[in-house]
Amino acid sequence: MLDGLRQLFAPRPDPFADPQTKIPLGEVLSRNWFELWYQPKIELRSMRLVGAEALVRARHPTRGVVPPFYFLPDANEEDMLALTEQVVLTALGDWDIFNDYGVPMKFAVNVPVSAFVKLPIPRNAARSAAEGGELARHGAGSDRGPDHPRSRAGQ
Repeated sequence: MLDGLRQLFAPRPDPFADPQTKIPLGEVLSRNWFELWYQPKIELRSMRLVGAEALVRARHPTRGVVPPFYFLPDANEEDMLALTEQVVLTALGDWDIFNDYGVPMKFAVNVPVSAFVKLPIPRNAARSAAEGGELARHGAGSDRGPDHPRSRAGQ
């Protein structure tokens, strides 16, 4: 039994340990490989789903899902702002979709402080709320471009 536990918890080689396996954020953005995963927020008293936090991942066509450690640390400010804008617009679009299906939720998105100064985040959020779901129908949301590994056009 102990051998089985040792094998289960034994360190495994990191498939991304080689610096060459890191992916430039600019490439993730230009090929539209980023996607959002939503970590649920649960109200403990009622065990009800009350919200979700958007977590960014990259879906590489040959390596599969790539955690942010492999594409965020070396990113320049311009690419970080571009990613932040895309993440916020996608989350707003997804929020609209959830609401359209009668599942009201609060979404959380982590953004750098500089994004609030340099990007129209408050305006986009207010516009999404005022338009009642129009962001999702006009290009924001979970739609993927032809280069995204999960898009039909990219297969």
